[in-house]
Amino acid sequence: MITKSDFDDLGKVIEKAREDSTPYAVYDGNSEQLSVYGDANKTENKSVDMTILFRFLKEDFEQPDDIADTKEIGKYVQYARTYTDVAITPRKNTEVLEHLLSVVPYFTELEDAMSDFKEAMEKAETKEQKSEVYRAYNIKVLHVYNTMSDDVTIALYNFVATLCGISDEEAAHMVASSVMTAASTIITEFPEVFNEAETLFGY
Repeated sequence: MITKSDFDDLGKVIEKAREDSTPYAVYDGNSEQLSVYGDANKTENKSVDMTILFRFLKEDFEQPDDIADTKEIGKYVQYARTYTDVAITPRKNTEVLEHLLSVVPYFTELEDAMSDFKEAMEKAETKEQKSEVYRAYNIKVLHVYNTMSDDVTIALYNFVATLCGISDEEAAHMVASSVMTAASTIITEFPEVFNEAETLFGY
């Protein structure tokens, strides 16, 4: 399960990605123009290696031919796969963007809540008023998590599976902590892909 704390940590990674100047191109359908954002000279090729953990219930587990080492943890069987030279290719780019476009609204909602919180806190005069503002903010944040976290979780699973080329059957069994680590690694190494998704969301 991906927790609110996991999303908070990913939010910090996203904040750092927003400051990165790696270029990305966005097509504006209104003007029929292709705009490049960021430093056009920053064009180095990048790839990453990632290890993903998979966990199955014992009764559902059929050992893959290419997996020699498995570990039993209670009623589960777990194994790892390492994916090398993972990169965002032009072919994968649009599919990756599709998944990230389901992630952006969650963080936008949180940022709006934080903005409203700061404004309300500045207007609050008494300790009781400030406590009420803080309580309302916490309720809002939990509401955003409760209503949007399932969609964001699915999007993050699809995001990681797409980039690593993981089958649908295996993707459903990725361990949540591995998904979050992989998503954070990808956004850290390829900040332009999140920035592109966020720009598209703004359109």
